Amino acid sequence: MAEIPVKHHARRFGRSKFGLERYFRGFFDLLTVVFITNYLTRPIHFLGGISTVFFGSGVAIFCYLFFGRWIHGQSIGTSPLFSISIFLLGTGIQIFTIGLVAELIVHNRERDNIQNYSIRK
Repeated sequence: MAEIPVKHHARRFGRSKFGLERYFRGFFDLLTVVFITNYLTRPIHFLGGISTVFFGSGVAIFCYLFFGRWIHGQSIGTSPLFSISIFLLGTGIQIFTIGLVAELIVHNRERDNIQNYSIRK
């Protein structure tokens, strides 16, 4: 084995492929790898966090409306915040339910010993 010296020449034609766009693609690829390695076998950890934000926001808005009704006598049903709070509560419940279904799917794959990859022996 030997080291052979190579003579590099400056680029005369074309464009470099190492621009700012390549860093963005690499960053999103890194995010994808981190997401898959962290949440592939635990989808409820990801979806549960999102559902908590939605559900918690809905509860906070509903409490604001409830105390506004209780203290100031404001109407709850005519406020658009009531519809938004119901929407957020429902969305939080649905996302959590999707997380539970995904958790069941992952559990069944592990129980049946289905691999995410195959290795030839």
